[in-house]
Amino acid sequence: MSAQKVSLVRRSQIAYNTDMKMISWNVNGLRACMGKGFLSFVQEQSPDILALQETKMQPHQADVPLEGYHQFWNSAEKKGYSGTAIFAKRKPLSVTYGVGVDTDGKVYIWGYTRITDTIDLKNIPEEVQNAKIVNVAAGYDHIVALDENGAIYVWGNKRLGQDSIPDKIQMAAAYGKNLGIKQIEASNQFSAAVTEDGELFLWGNGNQADIKIKKEYQGNIEKVALTARAYVALTKDGAVVYSGFQKDNALVRIPEGLDSGVVDIAASSNAVAAVKE
Repeated sequence: MSAQKVSLVRRSQIAYNTDMKMISWNVNGLRACMGKGFLSFVQEQSPDILALQETKMQPHQADVPLEGYHQFWNSAEKKGYSGTAIFAKRKPLSVTYGVGVDTDGKVYIWGYTRITDTIDLKNIPEEVQNAKIVNVAAGYDHIVALDENGAIYVWGNKRLGQDSIPDKIQMAAAYGKNLGIKQIEASNQFSAAVTEDGELFLWGNGNQADIKIKKEYQGNIEKVALTARAYVALTKDGAVVYSGFQKDNALVRIPEGLDSGVVDIAASSNAVAAVKE
């Protein structure tokens, strides 16, 4: 879940129009993505609605010359963090901003939030309520949040190490040092964080998920995508890698051709997707 959201509402037959095309894309920095074929891809695909996450820019920082689209931006106040945008061919009747985390850093939780009789994800810790949150991720039974100073918070089920945040992150927060965390993710009882310097942190239930990291990839991670029990990473030089240690994991069998030129990755509970330039 991104820290900033923007949603559009139309009364036209969106639910019934089988010809309508929508693309949702975590660009992980729109300005960088524009230099890697973003415009040509959008022009070729010509979606009716283009929903972008992690734009990491303010609208005035770059021109996005997509003719024929109405643009709606919801950027984080802190430059270089999160942000979303929607491009729509048809002008919506109304636009709503601020779902998930608002501009004051307040977190909102909804849905099936009760994990046990005593654990409800809607019970946001006081320290989180008092912090300015810039990014949030929802896992199967826990929530992870990142504040403007780089501190990470976890609440929900903690029985299997979901809150065992790595010492380096905790020590940095305690001494007021910001590690430059740019991405947080949460999955089934484990979580991840990636820094601007390409360092990857993983924590949680190591008995169920592969949360180890091969040293040769540290410092070169651009993004991580989590399945229910493992993860894949995108390196800064555009390669998809499995940087864990499980040899019998299906994620190890990365398709040929994904060792360069990859601009984004994503994952569901059981599968992984990647897009090339």
